[in-house]
Amino acid sequence: MENKKVLVVDSVRWVHVHFKENLKGKGITLLKALTLKEGKELFNANPNIRAVVMATCVSKDTPNSQGLVKEIRKKFKGPIIVISNYSDHRKEFIEVGCSHESEVVASPRKLLEVLGL
Repeated sequence: MENKKVLVVDSVRWVHVHFKENLKGKGITLLKALTLKEGKELFNANPNIRAVVMATCVSKDTPNSQGLVKEIRKKFKGPIIVISNYSDHRKEFIEVGCSHESEVVASPRKLLEVLGL
């Protein structure tokens, strides 16, 4: 059985380590994007992505990834999980196309739930 590909877009390296450690052995291949540009490139290069995890603030202190969410949503009908420790940021991203939300620490568990694993 082929691993499920999940794109994680976050400029904080710790978040990628957190996902890797918590999803080990779960049948998931993580595609790591540290910038919005990398996120867009990885999304376009991997048509078989099963889910996207999107930070609200990528390389900035204020939300800036709404445009990428909108762009991905035009082509992708699967789950997009917005991650942030600020509920108002998460709410804003649900309004622009994310289907699920999570605080950062709980996000690997939320991903497993959304994928039914």
